[in-house]
Amino acid sequence: MLCENCGKNEANVHTVSIVNGEKQERHLCGKCAGEAQLGMPSLINLLSGFQMLPVQNTGAVCACGNSFAQFQKTGLLGCPDCYTTYNQLLMPVIKGAQGGRARHAGRRPAEYNALIQEITKAEKTARAQELTAADEVRR
Repeated sequence: MLCENCGKNEANVHTVSIVNGEKQERHLCGKCAGEAQLGMPSLINLLSGFQMLPVQNTGAVCACGNSFAQFQKTGLLGCPDCYTTYNQLLMPVIKGAQGGRARHAGRRPAEYNALIQEITKAEKTARAQELTAADEVRR
């Protein structure tokens, strides 16, 4: 497969991104991918508009030693505790990147909801039977 950009070289960089719910695939050669700056983006680049905010010195420093100002400069959090330490500052940005949701929902197979309903119904039936049996023992 040839590069979608230059049409000359073999495409050896393949990227898939989801933008506004639509899957977009790109197949580029190494040179064009480098020019397009394709690679592993930092969190700061993924969160649109975040880098435009002025650097905030909150005074809070995470246990790993990273400050929020460092995060704003590098786009990298130092450890999992940074999410807790800087929760109030990160949540509006994360919600913006996740379409208003604070948690990633992911995808589920079509049968998932039906299966969960069946399991819940079976658990309720089993619990009701246990209560009935316990009631009989008490009598």
